[in-house]
Amino acid sequence: MLDIVSYAFLGLGLAVLFAVIAGTSGARASLVNLRTIVIFLLWVQYHLSPWLYLLTGSWDDWMLAPEFLNTAIGFSALAMVAVFVGYGRAINNQKYDITKELKSYKISKTYAYVVIIVCMILSMSLFIISIGPSEFVESSFERGADQWIKRDFLGQIIVQLSTLSVIFGIIAVALASYSLVVHKHSPIVFELMIIIVGLIGSVSFLWKFSRVSGALLIIAAILILVLTKMNIGENKRQYRNRPFVLFLIALGVYMSFIGITHRDIYPSGVQPYLVAVTSPTVSEMYLGTGGAMDDGFSATSNFLDSGSPFSRSLAGNRNLDFSFVDALVKFFGILQPLPSGLLGVEATVGMSVTDILGTRGQVGLTTPALAELFLLFGWPGAIVMLGFGRLLKFSDQQAAEGRLIGVLGLAVLSGAVVVSGHSGLRAMARLGVGMLILFVIFPGKSRSSVARAVRRQKLRRARRSHHSLR
Repeated sequence: MLDIVSYAFLGLGLAVLFAVIAGTSGARASLVNLRTIVIFLLWVQYHLSPWLYLLTGSWDDWMLAPEFLNTAIGFSALAMVAVFVGYGRAINNQKYDITKELKSYKISKTYAYVVIIVCMILSMSLFIISIGPSEFVESSFERGADQWIKRDFLGQIIVQLSTLSVIFGIIAVALASYSLVVHKHSPIVFELMIIIVGLIGSVSFLWKFSRVSGALLIIAAILILVLTKMNIGENKRQYRNRPFVLFLIALGVYMSFIGITHRDIYPSGVQPYLVAVTSPTVSEMYLGTGGAMDDGFSATSNFLDSGSPFSRSLAGNRNLDFSFVDALVKFFGILQPLPSGLLGVEATVGMSVTDILGTRGQVGLTTPALAELFLLFGWPGAIVMLGFGRLLKFSDQQAAEGRLIGVLGLAVLSGAVVVSGHSGLRAMARLGVGMLILFVIFPGKSRSSVARAVRRQKLRRARRSHHSLR
């Protein structure tokens, strides 16, 4: 199934992963910057399962098309290289020490509380409106049944509310993580808030037993790791509760595991998910039924694997051929930020894995983002990831300067890569382009302009002091 070319690309992916770690040893917080996070996520999605296959000799996945696995491995390796090159050198945060004057730009603690609470209310309310109050506790429909319903204009609007619910959840998690590190307060208050916010912001994932049910908690843990290294706290005794960070990661992984392993025995709904979390029945459901644990520890144990659906997408769309102009038109139609359903724009490329495997009306299987990128442009499509890498660098620079918009970028862009593995190029573009728009709207001040503002402020203070002495 794997040939010498596959081994070469697996080695290239591993080399890039090691490079982002080894090449940042002298930069504070560099091990948890967006470049490392994104490359690690891509490696897990596309290269971990092949390595597990080499170690265990088992990869019994019904979505896998072995003849196209080499392409999935190779294209994802080139995408990792493109992100690495596009990002450039890691940011040395020692060059971004936040001065007392620059700290005055940060958001206040009171305002943080207000915004977090408002975002939580909006996140929960919008999702309940999108599915209907009667469906919230336990759905009367089979999981995923609503994704094949033909909707009118109003129905398209309502569907977008679920997406907005997740966005407000991400904002709340980012702000809570930021406030935990930056402000002086009892850490237990914001620790509890992060857990509550993470759960409420994830309600749309929990409700449908998604494989990314715990993603927001993991993102919160990443943000805390990054921010505690950036010297943006109010004093030198920064927040360093690593057990809490490990707890968030463990809880997030567990919640995601419950989502992927219990979706076939429970209906959609908050109550069924809570029952599954507190009383897991994986040994009854997921063993002996063709699931990822049938063969014990194997390549299918990676529930974030995107290589299998990538290969299946290529197998089912092998006759698909775009001209360069048509591919560009399609690509920019996917990137545009307005709701595609309202504009009548087709936001998918070729046949979905759902249609290829004939599961429409039963199980929704979305094509990974990199697969759609390959279907559009072929191997040169990896060049697109150069731009994405540059966006990651800009976001990290904003975060290193203590700007909240950069902290939000850490959360949103990490989430974009997570959802790209199983939600297509459009889902990734929504978050990535949305973040780019926010950076354009709130560009912030360059370090030179900030320095000039600080000098002017000091001069005004000196003048006032001089006049008072007179």
